[in-house]
Amino acid sequence: MANILAVAQSVIQATPGHELLEKYGALLRTGIDKAYKRQAKMPMQGQKYFMSSMESKGYKKFQGKVGTGLMTQSRDNDLLPKIEGGLGFDYEISTAGYRAAISVERELLEREQYGMIGKEQRDLANASQRTIELLCADVFNRGFGGVAYGDPYNAAGLAPFTCEDGAYLISTARNNPAAGTWSNRIADIAFTAGGNNDALMADLIRDVKLMARQYKNDDGVLSPMTLKRVIVSPVLEDLMMRVTGTKLVYSGDTTSAVDRFSDQAVNTVTGTQYEVYDWLSDGLIYFELQGDNELELLWRVKPGTMTYTDGNPDMINQRVRMSLGFGCPRPSTWIGCSATGTDNL
Repeated sequence: MANILAVAQSVIQATPGHELLEKYGALLRTGIDKAYKRQAKMPMQGQKYFMSSMESKGYKKFQGKVGTGLMTQSRDNDLLPKIEGGLGFDYEISTAGYRAAISVERELLEREQYGMIGKEQRDLANASQRTIELLCADVFNRGFGGVAYGDPYNAAGLAPFTCEDGAYLISTARNNPAAGTWSNRIADIAFTAGGNNDALMADLIRDVKLMARQYKNDDGVLSPMTLKRVIVSPVLEDLMMRVTGTKLVYSGDTTSAVDRFSDQAVNTVTGTQYEVYDWLSDGLIYFELQGDNELELLWRVKPGTMTYTDGNPDMINQRVRMSLGFGCPRPSTWIGCSATGTDNL
């Protein structure tokens, strides 16, 4: 009778770890590329609110300058007037790395379980996209203060995302480098059950438009801007549709002939552009102005995949890796408002 152990040893094939990668690597790389192409067809909402740039060293430094002033009247034979200014705030945007991976068993490949493998690859692609979306939304959701998403190094109550003046993205007490303070937070509003919430929202938009036209830059010089768009959460979509889509506005007051006439007043915010940001917290409203948007998404490494083995000859791995960061030197094109009572709409 043959020795069973000896027979078994005689049929074992020596397969180095890279054999699995050579045999199935191209297939898996094609699969992950397909998963990312599929994911790319799904629009990213948050990234469009940021200026995007690449920096291989992983950080970007800014140095503000103030006091540039205006031109002065001067003849050609006079000494040429020089524009001089002082240093403003310095600021730095840094990046952080994010990674995720999946592992595929040899048996799944041998049995051609490509549906299951493809599902894991789609999950990996989806994880990177959702992480970017959450990180973008997190800038806005803690724009009035809060803790960074996925940041285990900060205790509750801290807000690591600040602008060059040390204030949050939205604040009533922003320092100008030259002198004085300014605000990009408009007065909070409260929606009430049965109240004229449409008129309240319309008044808010008018106030923001006026605030934008009265904006003064870091030199204290009048620098009027106009409203580009209002950004709201899904709970405010119907309200914004009514407020911006009607030509007449109802005051709700019919105590006199004059007031009754005002019931048919022209809606001055008709046609105001707005967008629904699905990732935005319900109580926050943002207004983006036309101008130089300094809210920045800084990439060190854009999402990239690698297919590899790591010692187990029967496992093949795929990982996605990226490095990015966010910052905003001067949020001059952003105004924010905090609203309560959104459950009353």
